[in-house]
Formats: sequence, structure tokens, C-alpha cells
Amino acid sequence: MQNLMVTGGAGFIGSNFVRYMLDKYPDYRILVYDKLTYAGNLDNLLDVVDDPRYSFVQADIATRPRWRLAAQQAFHLANANKRQHIRIINARLNLPTPELVTPLELFTETDHVDE
Repeated sequence: MQNLMVTGGAGFIGSNFVRYMLDKYPDYRILVYDKLTYAGNLDNLLDVVDDPRYSFVQADIATRPRWRLAAQQAFHLANANKRQHIRIINARLNLPTPELVTPLELFTETDHVDE
């Protein structure tokens, strides 16, 4: 099984990507990790909720210990000493429009996560 984490996966683009991957690649497990602010909506993922390869965590990707723990639990990475690969796709909206800039701090954070 391949492990894929999609940040911002409850938005329009992310949810369509998740649906595509689940349909096309039966050997993928997908963890959607979304803060569910203005763009994320769980209704976008209703048709994949019952898929055993799908899991969801509501949290901020900027909180490193939280996403690492969520990935370990979702992908059953029990052996912390064994290196296992998780592909991370960032589908988070980063292009603010005047209507969406409330507060501006939402767009001043980086989406880069160091190891």
C-alpha cells in the first residue's frame, strides 16, 4: 500500500484529487488533513467517507507533531525505527482575494515543513 497525505484535501481541488486517486489507484491509502477554514468543506468528501482507504483529520499543517501523529495512526506506522514513505500533496489555497483576507495572518504562514 502507498501512503498519501493531502493537505487542504477538503477544498474543491483537493477533494477532486482525493476522489480521482481513490478511483484510479486501489493500492493508495489517503489521509486528508485540513484545517476546515473558509475553503474546506467535508461535504466535498461525502462520497468517499465509507472507503476504508480514506481517513480525515481536522488540524493545521503548521502543527508538526499533530500531523506526524495523525499520519502514524492513519497509516498504522507502528514501527517508528523503520523508515516508511508518505507522499504529501499540498492542495491548500494560497491565493488570497480581498473577500477572503480575514484575517491576513492566514496567508502569512509558510506551508514548508522541515524534517
